[in-house]
Amino acid sequence: MEKKKASKQGIKKVRKISPFKLRRAVFHILLGTSIIFLSLFYSKAVFVLFYMLLAGIVLSLLSLRFKIPGIWFMIRHFEYYRYIKELPGKSALFFFAGCLLALKLFPQQIALASIAILTFGDPTTSLVSALSKRRYRKPFNTLKNFYGTIAGIIVSFFAALFFVPWKFAIVAAIAAMISEAFIIDIGSDTVDDNLVVPLVAGTVLYLLM
Repeated sequence: MEKKKASKQGIKKVRKISPFKLRRAVFHILLGTSIIFLSLFYSKAVFVLFYMLLAGIVLSLLSLRFKIPGIWFMIRHFEYYRYIKELPGKSALFFFAGCLLALKLFPQQIALASIAILTFGDPTTSLVSALSKRRYRKPFNTLKNFYGTIAGIIVSFFAALFFVPWKFAIVAAIAAMISEAFIIDIGSDTVDDNLVVPLVAGTVLYLLM
């Protein structure tokens, strides 16, 4: 009995990932992967993303007053509560905006590598960070931790390898995940990491290549 008690005490409790976080991560990956494939096989992908972003903004503003069938379901299941009151679908809107900027500002391979880093690195950081009680302190993102950042760098590196050489992929992955760990404020607003990550990754790759 004593051995069993000792063994139970020796096992560290691992925090569970909430269904909400898991849903958001899956949605994030599916959305990013869809944008990557769209950009690879359709020459006018930028226009599609632009019009989808415009449509998303209109639907978001309407959702402040009306519970639109289908749209409201998505918002309720995938959006943070604080954003529902401010700008429903904010995370997805900034995701589209970040991908659109990457595709407009950088050559295709760099843009796709940047989007891949955002698509796979960001949710990895969030999920791994959720498994531990340890968190960064300000000025870092207090929802993330060191283990999440390292996991994000590794996954981002392999994702970027599909589009750029390994020596550039590793530098971009490190830079992007470190930037994601910081809280960047402009006035009273925090800059969404869906904007920061692809722009940092793309800029680093552009300078290196």
